[in-house]
Amino acid sequence: MRPNYLRTCYAYFWEVCNNFLKTSVVRSRDYFMTAATAAHELGHNLGADHDGEGNSIACRAEDQFIMTPKNPVFTKSTRHSRNPWIFSNCSVDVFKYSLKNKYVCTIYSWIYVVLAY
Repeated sequence: MRPNYLRTCYAYFWEVCNNFLKTSVVRSRDYFMTAATAAHELGHNLGADHDGEGNSIACRAEDQFIMTPKNPVFTKSTRHSRNPWIFSNCSVDVFKYSLKNKYVCTIYSWIYVVLAY
């Protein structure tokens, strides 16, 4: 039996403080990656774009932090083996901003993310 590495994920962007929209949905058959994928979607809820894009343009996607839009590599031999388990400085800065500024809860936009491994 071949594992299905296709993940379908949904997150409302910048809606973590909205009682009706503070939701992420992660559908995965890869149990190992479920936690990392859920953390990625929570990052969108808190307002973070993918690393290398939008409000996280200063952080490189190639560094493979949680908010990378690319497939992370989970091996001990890679240069960034710890990064897939932590957020980049860009993401952390957005989280701090989001949690300090309540007006971000009024921004309504839907994010659809598909992560395929």
